[in-house]
Amino acid sequence: MADFSKIKQTKKSRFGEAPSPEDSDNNLAAPETAPARKPRNKTGRTVPFATKVTAEFDEEFRRIAFMGKMKKVELLEKALEAYKAAYDID
Repeated sequence: MADFSKIKQTKKSRFGEAPSPEDSDNNLAAPETAPARKPRNKTGRTVPFATKVTAEFDEEFRRIAFMGKMKKVELLEKALEAYKAAYDID
């Protein structure tokens, strides 16, 4: 038979003993609620737009948007307007 006397005894839990079922809340009977989310500002933009870029472009784009205190989509819209103005595109 195995000799278990040499096995190191585990420490007591730092949290103490688990509460008895009588002492714990009856939270299983309570309805589930999702955590409150911070409401986002509505922008009116509904079409998803995704593309792959280099890591350097992404870093610079995010930095410029952050420094300008604008959303990335706002920077993209401004860039499109600047491009259209530079090439006289309506």
